[in-house]
Amino acid sequence: MQQLDPPASGPPFPTDGAVVKVDRLAEQQKAGRTSKFPHWAVAFKFPPDQAETILRSISMQVGRTGAITPVAELDPVLLAGSTVARATLHNADEIARKDIREGDTVRIQKAGEIIPQVLSVVVAKRPADSQPFNFEARLKELGLDAARVGDEAAYKLRAPSRDMKIRRLVHFACKQCLDIDGLGDAVAEQLIDSKLVDAPVDAFKLNRAEWMMLEGFKEKSVDNMQAGLEQAKQRELWRAIHALGIPNVGMQTAKDLARHFKSMDALEAVKREQLLTFLRFNKNTGEPVYESVISGVGVEVSESILSFFSDPNHRDWVQAMRVAGLNLVEAASRAAVSGIADKTFVLTGTLPSLGRDEARDMIEKAGGKVSGSVSKKTDYVVAGEEAGSKLTKAQELGVTILDEAGLRALLGN
Repeated sequence: MQQLDPPASGPPFPTDGAVVKVDRLAEQQKAGRTSKFPHWAVAFKFPPDQAETILRSISMQVGRTGAITPVAELDPVLLAGSTVARATLHNADEIARKDIREGDTVRIQKAGEIIPQVLSVVVAKRPADSQPFNFEARLKELGLDAARVGDEAAYKLRAPSRDMKIRRLVHFACKQCLDIDGLGDAVAEQLIDSKLVDAPVDAFKLNRAEWMMLEGFKEKSVDNMQAGLEQAKQRELWRAIHALGIPNVGMQTAKDLARHFKSMDALEAVKREQLLTFLRFNKNTGEPVYESVISGVGVEVSESILSFFSDPNHRDWVQAMRVAGLNLVEAASRAAVSGIADKTFVLTGTLPSLGRDEARDMIEKAGGKVSGSVSKKTDYVVAGEEAGSKLTKAQELGVTILDEAGLRALLGN
């Protein structure tokens, strides 16, 4: 493992670990396996690279839900193959726990070799005039009216800021939501700054003259934007649900909700008992224990949905979507293909003629489900060129493997 470790004489590409395997089939059979993992293979992780640098200041980043994330602004330093100048500080509690201050020398690493994070402060190098960081005072300096909600660690804005409105609009229009071509960051900034749009759905209310007011918009670009908005009105229900930006509701959960409730009306009027079934009280904590009515929609997601639709502003958004003419009803699905209903598929690699999203849509329309990871519950793995560890795991578990032609044959396409 020391020989493989990147700082020593490891391979000429980024790695964060290695799997050591017994390289004899007879010995593998002797070692055996569990239902999930072989006893003849062991995974090791290399200790992540670390570096020291100076934390010059702490800035605040506002997400589309209004959550505020503190960010360390660092002197640039080379770490794990790239230059790092910023790192997440997570929340106010984390800053206080580590006693992170502006001007400190800090030790950083990349979590999972990807996300820069501050590990600790080198207290011995702390400036003599250093002062503890006051999170709420900094929010006030920046004009951010925020507070904590319930037991959440994050501070959230009491009212939407400019940046929050822009992020909401970009999310609303993105490829994974209503897929409005041309409505990206730059256009969203203009729409918010010009006060033409406040809530994302306002984009559907704009007339031709108002679009022409934006920088870079001529006759042809306005034609394209208006055509894109008309197309967006006919998107699937799950896209409209995802576009709302309900906390903890991603693309797959939006699809599950659309499939279960069939309409935005039904989802908007949802009651707790439609999402969670009470089982019992926990003997140790006294807390209620629930079972999900919809697979994948647990307590946290359910609370987010109920909280979202209890807000009058959010109900106004939904009503505005109705008035604008958006499709808010699940289309009648084609009959499930025999042998596909409720089967779980995993996609890996590059298929010859099908994009990942296209293959996913084909499977879901046939009644199947698409997962991101292989397990003993997986029914099929669809593998293309450069299929990776998912294919290996499928082979180890004995999961049926299909190529694109096999998938098309199975689906009757």
